[in-house]
Amino acid sequence: MKNNLETSEKTMPTVTMIGMGYVGAVSSAALASQGCHVIGVEVQTAKLKMLQCGQSPVFEPGLQELVAKMHAHGSLDATDDLTAAVKQSDIIMIAVGTPSNAQGQVNLDAIDRVTDQLAMALHFETKPRVVMIRSTVPPGTIATHIAPKLKAACPHVSVCHHPEFLREGSALKDWHHPPMIVWGSDDPSDRVAVDEAMHTIYKGVDAPHLPLGSRESELMKYACNIYHAVKIDFANEIGSLASAMGADPEAVMQAFCHDTKLNVSAAYLKPGFAFGGSCLPKDTRAMMGKAREYGIDLPLISSVLGSNAAQLKRGVDQVLAQGRKRTLLLGLTFKPGTDDLRESPMVDLAEQLLGKGIPLSIYDPDLIPENLIGTNAAYVAEHLPHLGMLLRDDLDAAFADAQVIVLTKSIQSLQPQHLEGKIVIDLTGQGKFTQQVADTNHQATPRAEAA
Repeated sequence: MKNNLETSEKTMPTVTMIGMGYVGAVSSAALASQGCHVIGVEVQTAKLKMLQCGQSPVFEPGLQELVAKMHAHGSLDATDDLTAAVKQSDIIMIAVGTPSNAQGQVNLDAIDRVTDQLAMALHFETKPRVVMIRSTVPPGTIATHIAPKLKAACPHVSVCHHPEFLREGSALKDWHHPPMIVWGSDDPSDRVAVDEAMHTIYKGVDAPHLPLGSRESELMKYACNIYHAVKIDFANEIGSLASAMGADPEAVMQAFCHDTKLNVSAAYLKPGFAFGGSCLPKDTRAMMGKAREYGIDLPLISSVLGSNAAQLKRGVDQVLAQGRKRTLLLGLTFKPGTDDLRESPMVDLAEQLLGKGIPLSIYDPDLIPENLIGTNAAYVAEHLPHLGMLLRDDLDAAFADAQVIVLTKSIQSLQPQHLEGKIVIDLTGQGKFTQQVADTNHQATPRAEAA
């Protein structure tokens, strides 16, 4: 191995990359090209020999040329001696594999082994270092599994999760032009060191930095990949339905993608309560009916209404868990700014709570019962025939009589003092008022999970 472990004074940090598989190799070459001195740690003999000869151990367009160039320049080395590499490092990245086991759970054996070895290597070190976990790990792994072990070995270490978003076939482009740079840390003292390290190694990369907690960072990586999978399945199922009905699948999806206001955007991607209204439930059922006519199985689309029902059940269960306390439901229409009650999940929520014997009252400034007409009036007459007896038009009086407050949508006139002394169940997904009441009252319950 070309010995560049003892480096002269430098402006860019030395990075030790533990694990030189796909993520490690791409990240190492890219970091070296940006001015870092990178030491790759690899225990597999074949990979190690390739790296020590300036060859990439994985195939990726442009990577072989970059690895060879950085190796010749002296910016990229490789070793199987983790302790020696760690002694020379300022930043340590872990990029070992986390495959699924036979039960579908994440196998953390490799990252456990590396964490133990790293803890031993850091035990007598006094120089501050930043450890970044690039491996995809389940939420809670950093906070309960990795950070405590490393910090016990070396109090000068800062630990964070730093997910990668590198696609095979365009990984180097993705590195230099990422949509965002995400990292997650829980210790306030770590965040300063991690933030400085991130801005140093990504100097010149134009992307927003998104610091999160470690659990949020870990889950965000999974959320991205699951959503990509959902999009592929969605397009395939719409394509199957289109073909069966004599429509052009590509034309349908091309037109679909032109809507960047709602379809291909951040719209609707907010955790909260179940969906409802006059369109989404009805049209989903309609296409499921058509799929059955043509004998087409659409597992993803067919699961949508079931997922929505499960979200409603979680809301019902949260309220029932409080016992038969006087409950105020804030919001009944299916979304703010409308008086439409058709297939509103809040109507279902109220109907089920009443059926379970919960003493219920409702406040909704968007709703004037005498103005309801047509199918809207017919829907509420079928599901909540005694709505007039449940509605309250005085917000202060409604709160005075309630023990449990269920938030289902934003109410402008709602103030934090309204929630003092109350049990609050926040189904809006925003957590704004739940946090406010928790700060003053310490008895808010967790908001509803996202479907």
